[in-house]
Amino acid sequence: MKYAYLKYPWGSEWCGMMLFCGKRNILLDSAVEEAFFPFLYDELKKHDLTVSDIDIIANTHSHGDHIGMNEKIVRFSGAEVLSFQHGLQDSSVIDGGDWRLEAIHTPGHSADSISFLELESGVFFSGDTFEGRGTRYAGVALYNDPAALLQTIEKVRCFYLDGRIKKMYLSHAYHETGGIIDGADVPSYLDLCRDTVLAYDRFIRSLPEDIDISEAGTLLRKEFFICEEVMNPRAAESTVRAHLRLKAAL
Repeated sequence: MKYAYLKYPWGSEWCGMMLFCGKRNILLDSAVEEAFFPFLYDELKKHDLTVSDIDIIANTHSHGDHIGMNEKIVRFSGAEVLSFQHGLQDSSVIDGGDWRLEAIHTPGHSADSISFLELESGVFFSGDTFEGRGTRYAGVALYNDPAALLQTIEKVRCFYLDGRIKKMYLSHAYHETGGIIDGADVPSYLDLCRDTVLAYDRFIRSLPEDIDISEAGTLLRKEFFICEEVMNPRAAESTVRAHLRLKAAL
């Protein structure tokens, strides 16, 4: 079983994908549409593959920077598309002959988020679920359900403690990670993700009740500063809204 971690340059960020090669070739996530040529062609060539050799595309979730090449790849290869919307459920296993990927439902960033665990190697590709302190895209960790994310963090911690996760691969360069979390560092990274959610919640609850969402997003970015410029300054508003929904529900 051979696998590769692909990083497509995307503005000041990059989009991560995983390629598993064998009797069946699978691409986990498909970045953005413009990654199709020449980036994907060149990466596949390194493994003596072409686009037509891709058998399966499995998406961690339905955001545009994770499904962007789906349509073009399917047009060239006839690849099967799998995701939460396309038949995958918690504990579903994709059998590639030389590898087996377990789909693990990991909501928080989005309701449809799925992570993938290769059962022999312990390679764990988590998409956007575990964002640490965020990226240059939003400037903060971006999610739509903090309560679900906290549950997901503990769920995945159990997978690690059971010895199933050996290395984590992320979809972007989440703050200070470079996109890869070695096995021994997984617990502390999960702690960082948990502590970030809790810190955001305390901060957002401290803001005036009538504060404008845009202003709250700006204040959140300033309070938990990770970079001078972000690709989408308004993205932090999504995380603010998520915490306000949680506050209203309690």
